[in-house]
Amino acid sequence: MTNVQVNNNGRMVYFTLGGETDAEKLGQALEDMGLGKFAPSSNTSRIALKLGCQSVCSKGVRFLRDLKGERGYAVVSQRKDETSGELTFRVDFSAVTDLEGDITFRVGDEVPTNPGGYSLLDTKWPTYQQVLDDMGRVKARALVESTRCQASTVARSLVGLVDRFHGVSLRESGGIYWLPAGPNNAVLDKWSKVAEAFTACGGGRNIIYALQTEVDEDTAFAIMDALVREVKKEREQMEERFHGLEHGASDDRHKRALATMESRIKTLRGRVKGYESIVGRNLDGLRTELSECEQVLGFSVLANSVGL
Repeated sequence: MTNVQVNNNGRMVYFTLGGETDAEKLGQALEDMGLGKFAPSSNTSRIALKLGCQSVCSKGVRFLRDLKGERGYAVVSQRKDETSGELTFRVDFSAVTDLEGDITFRVGDEVPTNPGGYSLLDTKWPTYQQVLDDMGRVKARALVESTRCQASTVARSLVGLVDRFHGVSLRESGGIYWLPAGPNNAVLDKWSKVAEAFTACGGGRNIIYALQTEVDEDTAFAIMDALVREVKKEREQMEERFHGLEHGASDDRHKRALATMESRIKTLRGRVKGYESIVGRNLDGLRTELSECEQVLGFSVLANSVGL
């Protein structure tokens, strides 16, 4: 392989994330960098409750069951009957949360409320006091989890920031990205600060890698192929969005969609121009895709104005 003469090497970026990210701390750090809109949201009350309930579910002994029509779960114990050898089940307690995170608990109907209610064979089930203690543990854990972000939410935030910095996904399924360095390494300097914030707020679970690699012919091809794939995907999404809209001059949702499409096309056109300067060649295929995007936008504007 031979080296390609490029104006910008950039970095190969990927990350490993956990579910202990402090949402408020990270949000403030990104806000201080002018990137507040990319801050990941904290866990919803229902997710926090689920994680809290999972904290008392020992593998193979307890499991969760959704409560149909409610924002909550039942914690169910399972044991093997010593006589028949079959599994038997008992609801130890249920927990329901509202949107504000207030939790309502209910002890299972089959849990005896006094020690005398247990026979010797029943000692394999949690006692009434143990169930009460578990509910307290769930409440405390849910409170902690309500201040955190799920790993998937953190990942979406980072992918959005990669796009903000004009990076591209080298794999169609994501996971590995390439970031251009930008003038005077400005982009990489910003990314470094972002990575530091996500790492510092991750409870030791967030690790973000940015590797400098030699840009040879294969690397340059991978970057360009990723960019072509991205723009094609954008065009397909625009077409789907257009067909899913109600057309009409008074349709505010359509107007917002048109404004978003126009802004995105402008961003992509600037990105293609920037990558052309990086690889030192014209990317005619990408310009054709962008032209098709603009045709979708133009037809959308026309359809909205005449109510097609």
